[in-house]
Amino acid sequence: MSRNYGPGPGAYMLPSSFGQKGPQFSFGRRIDRKRDEKPGPGPAAYKVDKVTRYGNAEGPQFSMYVRNSKMKPLPIRLS
Repeated sequence: MSRNYGPGPGAYMLPSSFGQKGPQFSFGRRIDRKRDEKPGPGPAAYKVDKVTRYGNAEGPQFSMYVRNSKMKPLPIRLS
């Protein structure tokens, strides 16, 4: 059988907080100033006209063609 040692919660007489001065600190929320300077995009920044609940209504936008750019020929040394 275990035995409790020490006083219980009813043994302490705490002073009343009525009429007393409140604490000089608070545990309020701290506002992040950096986040307020650069807000993210709003709801109007996204194009939702072609989006369904399963994803985009269209396929991915790419092609299998090779880009023809003005490329220089590779230098070949014949020695």
